[in-house]
Amino acid sequence: MLNHPGESLIFQADFLYMVERVDICIEFLKAHRHYKEAEVYLLRFQQCMTRAMTLIKMNFVGSLRALSSEISKRLSEKDVSPTAQHHLLYTRFRSVSTKVAPLLTELERRAQSYPDELSALLAECHTAFLSTRKALLVPRVMEEIRGLDPGRSELVELTREGCGYLKALCRDEWDLYREFFGTGEAGLYQYLESLCDLLYDDLRPRILHEPRLTVLCEVCTVLQALMVLDTSTVSSSASSVSATDSEADSDSSSDAASSSSSNDSTTPSIPRRRRSADLTIPAPPSPTLSHSHSQSHSQKPNTARLSRRLHTAHLLKMVLQDAQTRLFFKAQAVIQSEVRYYVPGEEDLRWPGVLVSSANAASSGTELREKESTNQLFQSISSLAVQATRDTWYPTLKKTIWVVSQLRDFVQPAIFEDISQEALTYCRLSLISASEAIASRPASEAKLDGALFLVRHLLVLKEVWTSLEEVMVKEQGSGSGSAAEKEKEREREREKQKALGTGLGSARALEFGGIGITASASGGVTETLTNMLNKTTSLLPEGLFASLGVTRGPESDMRGIKLDIDHSLRKACEDAIAACANPICEPLDAWTAANSNATQKSNPISVPPSAGPTTSNPNLNPNPALSPQTQTQTDLPTLHLRFLEALQRDLRSGVARIRLYLSEERTVRVLLEHVVERVMGAYERWGEAVGVGVGGAAGTGASARRGKGEGEGEMEVLSSARLREILRDVCGDSGLSFAGYGRV
Repeated sequence: MLNHPGESLIFQADFLYMVERVDICIEFLKAHRHYKEAEVYLLRFQQCMTRAMTLIKMNFVGSLRALSSEISKRLSEKDVSPTAQHHLLYTRFRSVSTKVAPLLTELERRAQSYPDELSALLAECHTAFLSTRKALLVPRVMEEIRGLDPGRSELVELTREGCGYLKALCRDEWDLYREFFGTGEAGLYQYLESLCDLLYDDLRPRILHEPRLTVLCEVCTVLQALMVLDTSTVSSSASSVSATDSEADSDSSSDAASSSSSNDSTTPSIPRRRRSADLTIPAPPSPTLSHSHSQSHSQKPNTARLSRRLHTAHLLKMVLQDAQTRLFFKAQAVIQSEVRYYVPGEEDLRWPGVLVSSANAASSGTELREKESTNQLFQSISSLAVQATRDTWYPTLKKTIWVVSQLRDFVQPAIFEDISQEALTYCRLSLISASEAIASRPASEAKLDGALFLVRHLLVLKEVWTSLEEVMVKEQGSGSGSAAEKEKEREREREKQKALGTGLGSARALEFGGIGITASASGGVTETLTNMLNKTTSLLPEGLFASLGVTRGPESDMRGIKLDIDHSLRKACEDAIAACANPICEPLDAWTAANSNATQKSNPISVPPSAGPTTSNPNLNPNPALSPQTQTQTDLPTLHLRFLEALQRDLRSGVARIRLYLSEERTVRVLLEHVVERVMGAYERWGEAVGVGVGGAAGTGASARRGKGEGEGEMEVLSSARLREILRDVCGDSGLSFAGYGRV
């Protein structure tokens, strides 16, 4: 039969039967090489097999040339409708595939069995088909790209339209290729990439020179949306590819079945490697390497089985990586220029005027809100829930949250963590600098404004850190148990703090819990202030933790950022409490200190009370008349009257400011607890120094007389209950707690 070949030979009914007989003879002779002249006959049968497969190749290549010539001629005509083009490019090819596909299947089977002799013939068939398709499609693709006007159109629209068109085109090419072949995936992906490069040559320069962060994020969103089919079905396709391919080859011979089984086992390699990728939307490995681990045909990749479906990420990953790279460097530039080196203007430091004007100003759209509609990263933060609050954020805080929320979905987790650390650090430093600038103003309330400004913004920054940590723990702990370990570590730390009388389990924290302030695992505003100000409002030195037996290992990464924020927030709270309480307490403390010194001079042996008064800096005394030299001669009724006036004037003003800066009532109450604690402590020490302890035997009131020249002054020292009533009235909070000052 092979001695008299013709064009119709391969289509004869007994041609494939003859090929099967030759195959059986080759296998028999390989198994019985000891037979006489077995090697000679084996060589002849192999030559017959090669000649038969060569006939298939020659007929296929010839038919492709004829078909390509016919279609090219038709496409060159004018006014060819899109429907007619699709018919010529796909329907005509499919009509040929029904005739030659069975022969090509036999060639693929034999190439797997005899790769040294026949893989080159199969590669020629692949090359001929792909080169024919490329010659027909490139002019059409170029025309479509020119219609998109890549030089002047918007980058996002160019990406959406161009990549969407290429994705549909590549899917059509993939399906058509499968009509002819079941192997040659690497070459097919190279061909599809060459088509995509026609658009990428115009798209990549636009991406790499795009200055707008929002546009880059939208480009990444578009590209990831085009990949969504791959990411949503990758796990199911990994488990179903083998079974589906086996069904497709169920009518083949036993050799084909075994070959299919051995190669299908390598098919899930793509999804496995994609799941281990670092990108948020994973990109599969290069198709030329997708089956490189196959031991049996590692040097003949064109004989590897073709996947059932096209992985679009193969084709889009390069342009996505370009967009992600540009996005990362642009985000770094924004953090440096608009956070780290931000120069505030007068309007930025006009606090609390910013809060007052914001209450009456109409909300205007910002790029941050534009992104919040699609990004859910910070939706759990309570401080971000009120739109009016966001409008008053300091620009560096607003920019930090915006940049971090933009990057979350588009860069690798490790890179996202690094840039988040950088952004949070520079934001904290910029807030401290702005707070110092506000506090340095000549206004009498400047120090309180500066401290409250910092507290307000650091609370938001702390919640941002908490939200980021929760996301990272979920990502790192899924399936590895690290999330549970971190939770156990936090629980042990809380137990240690509870044993030391500090932390969430401390008496002060429980005291706050009794008035409706509960600690939440999400790190809310109220919990944060409770932790910052537990038991005492004084800053604890770092060395104190070691002396108390609390181990504090080296901190780094996001944990170190948290400690920095906590330290700054704790100091800001202390400054706010001091700025609110000192104008009221310092005159009393100054008199108490002066009286204590005078008592010690008159009675050197006497020991001052253990809970003695705190000494104030004379330079900070708001009333020069109450200097230490004259405090012992001060008219006590006048001093007491000034104290009551300060409560109504200074404390009421401070409370109003605290409520203006911190809108949440529970948060305000936490600060006020410590302010009134200082006020009551100062008044109690002053009352004891006068001679009638606050809430002592006098019960509802007592008189204190002290000689003063020729006359005598008389006053009434307030009882604990009366002072609490006054403080509740001044603070405007009938539920204010006075734990620790309950003596009556």
